Amino acid sequence: MITRKALTLDDVQTIAAAAEAEAKKNGWKVSIAITDDGGHLMHFQRLDGAPIQSTWISQGKAKAASYARRPTKALEEIVGNGRNAFLSVPDLVLLEGGEPIMVDGICIGGVGVSGVKSSEDAQIAQAGIAALLGSTYTVTPASDRMGMRLTGPTIAHAKGYNIVSDGIAPGSIQVPGNGLPIVLLADRQTTGGYPKIATVISADLPVLGRLVPGAQVAFEAVDIEAAEAAARRLAADLAALPARIVPARREPVLDAVRLLAENLVSGVADARDGGSHG
Repeated sequence: MITRKALTLDDVQTIAAAAEAEAKKNGWKVSIAITDDGGHLMHFQRLDGAPIQSTWISQGKAKAASYARRPTKALEEIVGNGRNAFLSVPDLVLLEGGEPIMVDGICIGGVGVSGVKSSEDAQIAQAGIAALLGSTYTVTPASDRMGMRLTGPTIAHAKGYNIVSDGIAPGSIQVPGNGLPIVLLADRQTTGGYPKIATVISADLPVLGRLVPGAQVAFEAVDIEAAEAAARRLAADLAALPARIVPARREPVLDAVRLLAENLVSGVADARDGGSHG
């Protein structure tokens, strides 16, 4: 058996929010669809003013990207070069604007966008994926034991940043109104009212907590099985530490035989007359 990574609801919301922000920034009225690796719909939204037909076109693009494990622009080019067999697959839209979500060479889903030019659809889809996996953040001097404040690409809020307060686990990543993530650490508050998009796995928290201002941070999506395996490895390493503890010096600090064998005094000084006698 193998363990596969999969999209979580937090991942989907991050992608959708970034895609929506990219569309609104450019004034594009589109529909956005996100599917899992089997082409099953996990998220859909149609922005105000988006064409009606963009509803099913965006979903078809997302399915095609997840099925084929490649951008739908490549599929459109294949059909354009005469391989029309692709057109027989049902419910797929072979037009540019669908992008696979790839993690470590494995497709975990697809994003499809429709409503503007195909190249612009693709730009929106790529922006959403990049927000999840392609961003690097920098630890700021404002970080402390309560939380590690990061600076870098801002993360858009899908439905605003004021929510009902709920519990906070160690490593929760909150996104306040400025869109810059905060990783909550040992002295975090017990509840919070900002959206939380992900949680750093427990095995990585000790390493994360030792980072100094200016250090670079990037995030990678993992599944529960991988997180639990990393926690078990960390626990085993900690349990084995006592057996690896040894004295700092293995030899005696004072080697009397060697000390007496050395000629440590070359002469004797007389403090009364300043003379010396060898």
